[in-house]
Amino acid sequence: MSTKIYTGFKMEAESFEEAAKKIDSFQKKLAPIVQEKLGKMLLRWATQKIDEACMAGEAIPEKAFSSVFSEYLDRGAERSAAKMRNPGMDFGVSMTLFPFEGRVYGMLFAEDRDLESLWKKEPGVLDFAYWNNSDPDETVSEEEWDERARVWEEIFKTESIPARAGFSRDCAEETPMLDPDFLRENFERLLPAWSERVEGIAKEIFLQNKVKGENQETLTVSKILRLANDKSPEANLEREVIRLAVEKKLPREISKKMLGIYCPEQEDLPEERRAPSAAPKMRK
Repeated sequence: MSTKIYTGFKMEAESFEEAAKKIDSFQKKLAPIVQEKLGKMLLRWATQKIDEACMAGEAIPEKAFSSVFSEYLDRGAERSAAKMRNPGMDFGVSMTLFPFEGRVYGMLFAEDRDLESLWKKEPGVLDFAYWNNSDPDETVSEEEWDERARVWEEIFKTESIPARAGFSRDCAEETPMLDPDFLRENFERLLPAWSERVEGIAKEIFLQNKVKGENQETLTVSKILRLANDKSPEANLEREVIRLAVEKKLPREISKKMLGIYCPEQEDLPEERRAPSAAPKMRK
């Protein structure tokens, strides 16, 4: 039978209660980090809507932030209903703990690799991953690998589903709300830099121009990558021309008002679907 426990860990804890306290501490550390990632994602998304309108010579959308916030909630609800995950918009972190032979073992579940790595760096958390569907981890001794195999086999001896074999704990929601105070206090810092916005759009236009001149039937991923990474003098000149054109169209400053944050127009939205700035209450 194939075993794949890539996020297995062992805790240096004298008791299950001590392990639970360490997880409580980790959850508190996790909260502001999730807010940071969520805030950056939503502001980058809303800013893209403004930039797209400016590039097309259209009017700036009045409720860009409210729009993306509403879509973020919709996508989260759809993922939850379909029991699907999306690394780019899924901030959920959970784990299942297994008390065994006086120690506490566990499995971590997270789509966001940054959030996953935070737990692995916690003091007293040791890697205890195991798999038998491919070669063992070369950094682990044969004796240690065999011990991991024994432990996991015993843990799942009578029940193969982790949630039924152990105790599950949620540390962060998949679709969390954005704290309005955090958004207000960190707005400028969370916004994507003007140079970053220009560079991103310029790269996209450059690649689109390159792809248009190719035979679409023979276009492969590797060929697209070669076109995107073309460093010839002609390609560099084209990039510079595009970048200068983009610079002329994108606004250097993005304000709360431009994004529709704190706008009275949001009052026509149901409270639970307003942007956090207009709906200061946190969802439980």
